[in-house]
Amino acid sequence: MERIIKSLVVFVILSLLCLPAQVSAEEPLFEPVPQVKKELPHTDFSACIKTFPLTVEKLYYLTLAATNEYNYEIRELQSKSGYIIFETGYRKFLASIIYVSANKSMLKITPYSGNYDFSPEIPKKVFSYIETYQNEKY
Repeated sequence: MERIIKSLVVFVILSLLCLPAQVSAEEPLFEPVPQVKKELPHTDFSACIKTFPLTVEKLYYLTLAATNEYNYEIRELQSKSGYIIFETGYRKFLASIIYVSANKSMLKITPYSGNYDFSPEIPKKVFSYIETYQNEKY
């Protein structure tokens, strides 16, 4: 019986020694990974507007072709009002075609949410596509 009690006491003492020490609330068990906020570039409104020497209809179709070329997902389009809503994977954009004169129209590509923290490459790519193909005959 005495031997069982001694074994039990030794077991309890060893168990207590193997348990981790009590950690105070001030000292974390591990260092947390710092949260780095990803800085998105802020696009200026002037980078989202461009005037082209094209009719409204041709600019509309070229804008539609550009969104298709870059695999943007078209959510909604309205040819009479002259707008296209497309998504780039993480953000929706509104492309508005505005009448300026008979042979001149303006394309405005703005974020659907109104938040201009996005890469200016999105409107630049569409504008460059239109500039490349604006002289093509259809």
